[in-house]
Amino acid sequence: MARFAKQVLKISDADSASLLDLIAYEMWQDVMERVQDSPEEARSVVVINLFGKQTKCYPLHVLCNKTNVPQAVLDTLTAAYPLAARSTSRPSQCLPIHLACRNNMPLQAIEHLVSLYPESVVLPDIEGNLPIHLAGSLGDESTVKSLGALSPESVRRMNKKLQTPLHMACNRYTVSAEMVEMLLKHNPLAAMHQDWQGQLPLHKAITWKANVQVIELLLNAFPEASRTYDIHASTPYTISRKFGGLDSEDPTIKLLRKYRYKHCSVLVRTRDVVQFGVESVRDMALPRKTLRAASAA
Repeated sequence: MARFAKQVLKISDADSASLLDLIAYEMWQDVMERVQDSPEEARSVVVINLFGKQTKCYPLHVLCNKTNVPQAVLDTLTAAYPLAARSTSRPSQCLPIHLACRNNMPLQAIEHLVSLYPESVVLPDIEGNLPIHLAGSLGDESTVKSLGALSPESVRRMNKKLQTPLHMACNRYTVSAEMVEMLLKHNPLAAMHQDWQGQLPLHKAITWKANVQVIELLLNAFPEASRTYDIHASTPYTISRKFGGLDSEDPTIKLLRKYRYKHCSVLVRTRDVVQFGVESVRDMALPRKTLRAASAA
């Protein structure tokens, strides 16, 4: 239906359509011509539905809420009204760069928006997310690397759910070891930070079945993570057993088991035995030396 409307608009109504309509239907050539002919439209406040709410913003915000935007279109719109890059939408409190990172716009577009408003890299949206949080949540490695280099402080910042960019990045099954390594380099303490649910980045990486290289990086940064409980009384190990099954040869389970033995595993709990079966007792028990020492005491 949208494609049909776009075709109709191209044929008969492009001249009378508003700038907002042209952006909505991704008629990029017409957008550039309209802005060049009527630059005042780029300075006009518009009302759109953003995140389910009526939101006041500028056409630049609408443009940055798209994914496949040609760089020439972004350049044309920002040239007509560069101050729009410094304006937050109401009530979502999003800068254009927040929307661009949410929609995985190319790095060139992100860097252009940063050049117009350098302070934007450390400004939060209504949920407390910086641009680097949003880019990390989509696995945009090049943008995360660029924003982290521009502002190492942003890598250490938390949103309103007490999540660092590392938490957001690990909340995705496609998170790369390179991104995790970069974020840990700027903020190694993030590996031991618990969010509003008491979860470490490792909890999230295990839940989303991240690759074993990511798991190992997080464990090396904070070995105690393997036996840290969240508010649901789950450790990364119990989560891996729950979602990964009872396959003792699973590389993630083997790695977590190794760290549990190496870094003083917790005592076996009855509910663990009930949940995972007797076969799991061997994996969750303390090493024999520790048990003998406890018995002797």
